[in-house]
Parts: sequence; structure tokens; C-alpha cells
Amino acid sequence: MEIDRWRFSAAADFSQPATWARGEFRGCRDFCLTDCACFAKRTSTVKTAEFFELAYAAATRLQQRTRAASSEPCDMSTGDLNWIANFIWGIADDVLRDLYVRGKYRDVILPMMVIRRLDAVLEPNKQAVLDMRNRLDKAGITNQDAALRQAAGEAFYNTSPFVLRDLRNRPSQSQLKADFEAYLEGFSPNVQEILDNFEFRNQVPKLSKADALGTLIEKLLDSDINLGPLPVLNGDGSVKHPGLDNHAMGTIFEELVRRFN
Repeated sequence: MEIDRWRFSAAADFSQPATWARGEFRGCRDFCLTDCACFAKRTSTVKTAEFFELAYAAATRLQQRTRAASSEPCDMSTGDLNWIANFIWGIADDVLRDLYVRGKYRDVILPMMVIRRLDAVLEPNKQAVLDMRNRLDKAGITNQDAALRQAAGEAFYNTSPFVLRDLRNRPSQSQLKADFEAYLEGFSPNVQEILDNFEFRNQVPKLSKADALGTLIEKLLDSDINLGPLPVLNGDGSVKHPGLDNHAMGTIFEELVRRFN
């Protein structure tokens, strides 16, 4: 695959590896999802050092493309984006320091960042997806993918009964682990492939055993940051945190990749 040809599209069928090879992702509504998907795909075929060199170069090119293509400008400054990157890096240092060496933070933080982004994108239409799934099951319809994508308003969806916010304050680590794994299983097949390429499920037992999974989720849901595309508002309707567009999300991801290299 030529990294120069990586382009992103919410309409492309990124469940098919051939789509990645043809570089058909153009104008993606969710930069982080497909960006990390391709990077995860590469980890199975290249050495770690080479992977991060390629990832950094690709992120830079993608940043330039999405800046030109984005119709959703972000009002955040470079300093604001660096602050968010610092915040996420701080989460890694706080939660993972005694579990992983720094070079392995990426095995947890990059996929969790993707998961949180997807969660924020899907949350507004979550109930519509659940209602559609229920209707399709009652009608005995097994080929549900297209209808669920339409209900989600995205090229991906999650049919679990949970959003990440629901997983806070679980009564036990075993319950949290079970519910989080059910949440991951609820993602559409294209997202499942991304999670498989990251091998992220291998990290869940370790995080759960160390009582770190709940802390990690809680910190990624912190009200001080917003990884979603929609603004977070104050009680008076003013903007507390602007939404992150594709370019902004790519900038944060690029900075984290640089630090992990």
C-alpha cells in the first residue's frame, strides 16, 4: 500500500482490505476512525519503528488534505489542541505507568481514543439504532448492516445497550469487564476489524485485573475535554468546549503518535 494514496470516506466499505489498498477513503466525517484503522493494519506487517515513521508521515499528509476538504472548521487554536494531547498523554502516564512501559502506552491509548471518538459520534443516534435493531429482529431480518448504518447516520454503529458513560461506577471489576466487552462486541463489523488489528481485546483482562479499566474510561469522559464532533455547552447555552472536526482530531492523533515514537 502506498501511504501517499491513503484517503478516507465515510461512504467507503472499509470492512474490505482491498478498499484500503485502493485508497478510497475520501472526505471522511470521522478522521480518527479510519486514520487509526489503517495504522493498526500496518502493525501486523512492519516493525514498530517503521510503523510509527509511516504513521507520522501519513498523519501529516492527511492533516493537509482534511484541512482543505473539511466543511466543519474548528475554532480551536494549536495551543488548545496541544492541551488536549497533553491531557490524553497525562491519562496514559497516570493510569498505565505501573502496568506498561512507555513504549507500550500506544497499545491502550490509541484504540481507546478511537473508541471514545466513535462513542461520541454515535451517541446522538444510539436509541435510533437500538430501536431499528429491535424492529429488524422482530421481523426476522438477518442482513441488518445497511439499515443499522442508516439509523446511526454513519458508516458504522454499535448495537450494545451501552454508551461509555453507562459503564462508569460499575459495582465490580468483573461486571465492568463483562459490560465493556459486550460494548466492544456491539460495534459493526468494520470497527471489529479495526479492534482486531489493534489486538486491543488482549489488553482488557490486564486493565481489568489492575483495576485500571474503569479509571481509564472515567478519565476519557472527563468534562475538561471533548473528543466528539459536537460542541459541549454550558447551562446558559454558551460553548464550553467546541467540537473537534476531522482536522483537529487528526492533529491530536498526530501529536500522540509522535510522542509514542
